[in-house]
Amino acid sequence: MVAAAPGGFKGPPVGTTMPAMRRGYIGIGSNVGDRERHVRSALVRLEARGVAIDAVSSVWETEPLESAGPARFLNLVVRVGFEGDPPSLLARLLDIEREAGRRRLRPNAPRELDLDLLWVDGLSWNGPDLVVPHPRMWRRAFVLAPLAELDPDLRDPATGRTALEALAEADGGVRRIGPLDRSVPVPRSDG
Repeated sequence: MVAAAPGGFKGPPVGTTMPAMRRGYIGIGSNVGDRERHVRSALVRLEARGVAIDAVSSVWETEPLESAGPARFLNLVVRVGFEGDPPSLLARLLDIEREAGRRRLRPNAPRELDLDLLWVDGLSWNGPDLVVPHPRMWRRAFVLAPLAELDPDLRDPATGRTALEALAEADGGVRRIGPLDRSVPVPRSDG
């Protein structure tokens, strides 16, 4: 029997203990190849690495910012539960990007898959390879539109604005496509 924990995450079997799960948000985007398949495969791969997906936003189509090429992005945000610290989650995200074929040859290049750790509840992290909350999330419509769908009252610790309030002033246009169909099987390889 599995006990339900707050926020929809499943807890350990009754009578056992387990490290507490942290709640966070991950941005997922793709603008190369079969964008929808790349995004769906990211969800499967996250779960395979012990990241519990609690909620998935709608899919949003957006113009690339910062020279990411001519193709539009598909973007969404997922609310997740995970064990460990932000760098250990980042390592999982980078592995998933590599498996999808992403090569970091130059900054802001078009990409099969882009996974960004946006937020971890009750935690800020400032390291050489990772800053949480994500330093640019409060200015980007492609992050804020799906984030506001999942948690409109999430507040920017620096300004106090909610995700919904920040969206009104964010950079970049977004267009809601609709829910992601997670029932479509994902091939085992992105290659």
